[in-house]
Amino acid sequence: YEIIHECSEAIGSSAIEADLFDWLSDGETSMSLLSAAWYMDASLTQAVVLITESADACSVADSVAAGTYEGAAVQIRISDWADYPTGSYSVVGVGESISDGVPDLEVQAYTLIDDVGSVSFPMSDGTITITEVSPGGWLRQDVDVSGSDVDPESGTVFEFGNIWGDFEACHCEGLAGFSLPESAEGGGDSPPSDVGDTPSDDTPSDDTPSDEPPPDEPPMDEPPMDDPPPDGPPDDPPPDGPPDDPPPIDDPPVDGPV
Repeated sequence: YEIIHECSEAIGSSAIEADLFDWLSDGETSMSLLSAAWYMDASLTQAVVLITESADACSVADSVAAGTYEGAAVQIRISDWADYPTGSYSVVGVGESISDGVPDLEVQAYTLIDDVGSVSFPMSDGTITITEVSPGGWLRQDVDVSGSDVDPESGTVFEFGNIWGDFEACHCEGLAGFSLPESAEGGGDSPPSDVGDTPSDDTPSDDTPSDEPPPDEPPMDEPPMDDPPPDGPPDDPPPDGPPDDPPPIDDPPVDGPV
């Protein structure tokens, strides 16, 4: 097809508004998306749209795909779009497109979270009305979609937000083969688990004894032994001398008459 309105010559405009979930504040953040770009593949049955906070969506396509774009963005992917008819279509969940001759439109929102990275999440409720299509030229749509997800374990409902308004997108060759980056959490179907988490009371402290055996300790010093007696001659024996005088013997009786 012939390129009629390349984004480098005529930037697409957007009047899209969005209230998207803000994981850091656990609330909603409102924003205006200012520009839109689109690309239709050579089969004329598939197309992708990128809407961003930037004034030129086509110029930031690479950074969005790399997960480094710091603003918010919305991707609309259209498949099974033979002869690209206009009209209103209900959006489908991501990965739920089927080849049945009816156009399928998938919508995902993108944002970047500090210390987590890029996340994308589905906006799988609502409708998109395609009002004008010109391959290589303008694409005009009205959008009114929202998204949510349910935690299968807790039953908690995560409201991803709402997107509404209209846009006209210029042709952008930079969107050939474009796709949003994989979320830091591997799909973006629920808020990242490590944002806003608080430590659990069950978290062991540093004082918790470890199951590992304590490191070997050096043996304690043995008490010092008594110093051996100094070498020297043995004690001198008592000096030789005459033996002690024996006790006196009684004098024999004097001879005399009986």
